Amino acid sequence: NCNMTETIPSPSCFGQEQERREFERLMGEALNATGLKDGQDNQPDNTCVICLNQPRNCVLLYCGHVCCCFRCYQALPQPRCPVCRQAIIRVVQLLTEVTS
Repeated sequence: NCNMTETIPSPSCFGQEQERREFERLMGEALNATGLKDGQDNQPDNTCVICLNQPRNCVLLYCGHVCCCFRCYQALPQPRCPVCRQAIIRVVQLLTEVTS
């Protein structure tokens, strides 16, 4: 267990804190990517940049881009981000609420 209020936290706590901050940064980017663009009225811009049909629903790590649907990610010929071309090390699928 890490207590970040300790005077001198243990070295393992620094890794956990860094991981928590990275997670929060990526979640913030994911929320921004699924929001509205300036000048659009209630038209979300969260469409996959590859198929232009499905909603974006995965975070590409480590670049952090939320740019495509999971199906298109799986179909990529090489594990590289379609936006920045950085190697994809891991993918986290975003779960979205279904509204009725």
